[in-house]
Amino acid sequence: RWKYLENPMARDNIICLAFEDDKNLIGHFAGQTHLLNILGKSKKVINCVDGAVHPFYQGSEVFAAVNTLFRQELSLKTSIKTSLTIPGEESLPYVLRLGTNLFMLTRYVLETPSREQKLKHSFKYFVSEDLLPGLNSLWESVGKKEILSLKRDESYLNWRYKKHPEIKYKFHYLLDGENILSFVVTRDSSDAISFVEVMSKFKKIDLAIILKQEILNHYTSSQIHTFKFVGKDPFYYDQVFEDFARKGDFKNFVFSLANDPEDIKIYENRENWTLSLSNQDMI
Repeated sequence: RWKYLENPMARDNIICLAFEDDKNLIGHFAGQTHLLNILGKSKKVINCVDGAVHPFYQGSEVFAAVNTLFRQELSLKTSIKTSLTIPGEESLPYVLRLGTNLFMLTRYVLETPSREQKLKHSFKYFVSEDLLPGLNSLWESVGKKEILSLKRDESYLNWRYKKHPEIKYKFHYLLDGENILSFVVTRDSSDAISFVEVMSKFKKIDLAIILKQEILNHYTSSQIHTFKFVGKDPFYYDQVFEDFARKGDFKNFVFSLANDPEDIKIYENRENWTLSLSNQDMI
């Protein structure tokens, strides 16, 4: 329900099902709609996040049938010109037969020891389980700086993190009065803190670093000393979390069904990406 019905763009989702004798569900292929950000401009994109076939029918072209139906339904949505997907590795042979454009994105995982640093200027650090007003303004300043990313406005953040049915996230703010200068989402566990979302006004490095240090100080007082950055933004990876130990990275397979040459050109340049749309990122 949360994934498809409560998604802010739910009316454009596509779910294709295959039945045996109109009774038993034997296969499905589903796409989730998001708004893609391209230098501050929004574009609808379908992310193919789920596909499965009953074990008894695997290899019987059921997957091909529901995938073909999915593409037919996508073609009817004239306002959506692009489809991106991150399939499982078992889907790759079929994807390659389609002749689609296959490329790779990287997800970074870093760790760091804590460091103490005092809060600078008149800024205020605030942590909450609620989203504060002003996140749309913060996003607008960020989106204009990102060539290709997911539109992460208040509506998306509310659905993705606040309303998540299983995971409780915390929201960290660097404030100047009521103005949000930087924003971080963490997932907390008993032994580690994971940074899963980072934004700073106009992507200013100093604002992101100040908030990072405040978060480290906040949790160090709670006897938590392990911090991880799990993300796909090389900008923050290189400049904000440069003191984090490099623990490795993970490759996500991505293929594009884009039919616009300019779209394909943008997507296939990995340097353009600040966030991928992976179904495996539900951390």
